[in-house]
Amino acid sequence: MRGDHWVFPSLPQPVPFRYSAVRAWPDLSRQYLVITLRVIRDEPEGHVDLQFKLGIDGTQPYCRELPERPAVGVPLPTDPRLLRDLAVNGRLSQPTEAELAPASAPEPPSAVTDRWRYTSDGAEVPSLMRLTTTSLFHPGYGGRQPQDEPPSIKIGMLIACRPVDPSSGGSELRARFLSFLNSPAVGQLLASLTFVAPGASWKNLAGHGPRTLGAALTVGENPLDGVPVASALLLPPTAGESLYGRDGRSATLILFVEPRTADGQIPPASDLAAWHRRFSQALAVPGAFADFLADDLGLGAYGDPPAQFGIWLQSYQPLTIMVDPQGLRTLPGSTPSNQFIGWAFAAEDGNSIADTARDLLTQLCEYTMHFDAFEQTLATFRE
Repeated sequence: MRGDHWVFPSLPQPVPFRYSAVRAWPDLSRQYLVITLRVIRDEPEGHVDLQFKLGIDGTQPYCRELPERPAVGVPLPTDPRLLRDLAVNGRLSQPTEAELAPASAPEPPSAVTDRWRYTSDGAEVPSLMRLTTTSLFHPGYGGRQPQDEPPSIKIGMLIACRPVDPSSGGSELRARFLSFLNSPAVGQLLASLTFVAPGASWKNLAGHGPRTLGAALTVGENPLDGVPVASALLLPPTAGESLYGRDGRSATLILFVEPRTADGQIPPASDLAAWHRRFSQALAVPGAFADFLADDLGLGAYGDPPAQFGIWLQSYQPLTIMVDPQGLRTLPGSTPSNQFIGWAFAAEDGNSIADTARDLLTQLCEYTMHFDAFEQTLATFRE
């Protein structure tokens, strides 16, 4: 991987295929291809499979991610009497008032945000896999060569909730999003990652109505001047829409920081104890995010699908510029990576936030930094 782009040694060979002969356009729509894309990661080991269906709908080609969502409509009845009416009369008999009454759906379980399981299997956090390449817009991040980009930290999370109405205005949603970004959970996390100058405040950025909400933490009045202290992106699910790259059942939050000191310099590398505190503070944000969705937006916060969490550390140089070994020996023959990706998903029988932070640090030490005999250091970290 070079910067944010994958580099392949050669182009893949094309795979030729032919459609069977057809007599009419509807016949062509019944023929399609299914392509499976497997993304494999070496350190730590893991993979995720994505499937896409390619075909013709009418006269237009399409590419749809599988599994496809079921069509919305009236299902075929299972009651024998109704099936008989449909077969004999070609229609259903008039339903009774009791039959018209909607069945009460059980309330889905509440979101779990205080118990987690680390995973290196991208199939368990497929939506987070897509966030790896999700960039946050700000002119301060543009126009730089890869070697000029400072170290960065990106934190992402998903919480299941009800969708927002895409036809509604986004002003109130933007205002409440800024209020959430000023919450103690987000503020404490950012203060541990970078210098936040007095007077810095969150400001809305242009997005895409209630579908995509962006914000930047800046000191000046113009949020587009300079490089922001931090930036944020909120992607709520939207009713009746399936947007590419999103989980239509969950709201997504991304926080992005390029750590700086008070004089604007890259801060010195931090020891493992500091990173344990930061990982723990980051894992506490999903709980505040769930409260924001349920209480402030009235969308609920549910446990199906489970909450997901991801953290990305990246630098042009090896990550020793961000992580101080403090005397830990690096295994001979190893080359420290310039990025770390850690994932976790919520589970009732999962580990505490502090233990999950240690699990993430274990992966960082073992597979990214290639430290030796680090376990004793990590064992000293407590709640």
